[in-house]
Amino acid sequence: MTMIEPGDRPRFDANALPLFAPAPALRERILAVHARQRRQRRLRVLFGGGALAASFALAALMVARQERAAPTAPRLETADSAQDESRGLELEWQRAAGARSAPVATPRLRAIDAQLQSAYDRGADVRELSALWAQRNVALRQLIEASGEGIVAADDGDATRI
Repeated sequence: MTMIEPGDRPRFDANALPLFAPAPALRERILAVHARQRRQRRLRVLFGGGALAASFALAALMVARQERAAPTAPRLETADSAQDESRGLELEWQRAAGARSAPVATPRLRAIDAQLQSAYDRGADVRELSALWAQRNVALRQLIEASGEGIVAADDGDATRI
């Protein structure tokens, strides 16, 4: 085996390298690929940002809708105002019946009163209570109209007071 001595090392000859002759359109193709990659990158950023903004907007809408759907104090006032209206209608009904006879609750009014009492006993929500008070007010208005026409309900027992 022979060793190469430092003085025997061959020298680098650049003229011995093969010649590279690129195609004339190579530069334009390279620049076109880079431009396409930049456009694709911009579109990805644009669509990604749009999707992110849309998700934030959707989350904000959901929070706003949830806040609107939450029960608030005015709903309680609705049930209370319906109850106050019912008291006023009951007094008006008693006056309309007048001296002819004492106003007597109809089976319908007693049934609504029983439903109201049951709803209060089980802790029903405000919407259910408001609906029952509205039904009671309609029944009382009908009794007032009937009393004004001289029709007196039959005595089937006492009305339930809540």
